[in-house]
Amino acid sequence: APPPQGGGPRGGGGHHPPPPRDQFGVEPICTVLRKVGMPIAPSSYCAAKTRPPSARAVADEQRLAVIRQVHADNYGVYGVGKMHAELSRRGHRIARCTVHRLMRTDGLRGISRAKGPRTTVPWSGPGSRPDLLDRDFKAPAPNRNPLGGSVAFGYRQKPDTVRSARDQRYAKSR
Repeated sequence: APPPQGGGPRGGGGHHPPPPRDQFGVEPICTVLRKVGMPIAPSSYCAAKTRPPSARAVADEQRLAVIRQVHADNYGVYGVGKMHAELSRRGHRIARCTVHRLMRTDGLRGISRAKGPRTTVPWSGPGSRPDLLDRDFKAPAPNRNPLGGSVAFGYRQKPDTVRSARDQRYAKSR
């Protein structure tokens, strides 16, 4: 007797019948695709499912095995650049863009020497820094400091001259 099939993720055995072919088979799906303007012949689908993997796919599996091993040997810290250089030193001629593509699809990343993760990011939404002192930033006249000069910049603006705080102290002491 053949072994029981199915069982699902929880185990427990039991055979689940396949979905009805008249609803979910290749031909009804291709009919729907043809109606929406994407004609695909059932024979094309079946040929694609039974076709052996391409030479690139086979080579990618072999290359990915080497990349995983080198990545693990180097504590998972090598990025694309160092990985490509290490593979070249070990005699594996793989293009840098291929190393990048394979590492990206497999989720392999290097570690950056930059600062650690940024934990406090300033909020840049509207009203992110409310004016708690209810200051009025309107200038009294053109070319005038809106904060009164001496408070914000350490000097007071007079009608025709600008004097520093040190000059004012010198004038008072005379």
